[in-house]
Amino acid sequence: MAWNVPTSWTSLIPMTKSRLDEQIYDNLTFLGTHTHSGDPGDGATIVLAGLVEHGASKHSDITRRMDVPLREAVSGVGAAAYTMQGSWGDVTSGWVLRDAVTDGLAFRLFPVPIDWASGAMTPVVAWYGGTGATGDVRLAVSCMVISAGDAEDPLGTDDATQTQDLGASVNLRVSTFASAAVTPTATTEFIRLTVSRAGAHANDTNTTNAIIAAVYFEYTASQ
Repeated sequence: MAWNVPTSWTSLIPMTKSRLDEQIYDNLTFLGTHTHSGDPGDGATIVLAGLVEHGASKHSDITRRMDVPLREAVSGVGAAAYTMQGSWGDVTSGWVLRDAVTDGLAFRLFPVPIDWASGAMTPVVAWYGGTGATGDVRLAVSCMVISAGDAEDPLGTDDATQTQDLGASVNLRVSTFASAAVTPTATTEFIRLTVSRAGAHANDTNTTNAIIAAVYFEYTASQ
């Protein structure tokens, strides 16, 4: 369909169906489907003042965080305990993973975020050592993607596991477990997560508790 040159209307011009179709219906249809080339007389794609172009091609994905509620974890191995840390007025809470033993946390299945766009979901652990903490703490994070219809076998092999020997400090540390990241295929899937300390391992040279203060995932989200 081509563009019809607008008529210069004067009094007493007959308003016929064909003329109205040509000048209004046909031209509006043309404008609604025409791609501007920028050639002389053809115009170019523009953005009206105060408006922003919209559409998938105008968006860039962003990194978001999904918090994993610590209070919903359970002690999966050993005797990890969820306790208050500090004294009132200067207090927080967290899971205590002890020295010289293996303590581990098991989290409930949680759904892949609805705004997940693509790529890996990377677990991050915020933690700190006890008073006078020195030496390394050996932490491990394991993740698994589970789809509807999959067998949820507690003894099943995780998709990704990473163990790190991390220098302990009484200050808050934020440790990324990039090698424990998992890549979903759809937002209808779920993720299983465990966090543990191998306190009896030779590489765990810290003699204080490790307090898990927060756990979250970083992922690429669509806007």
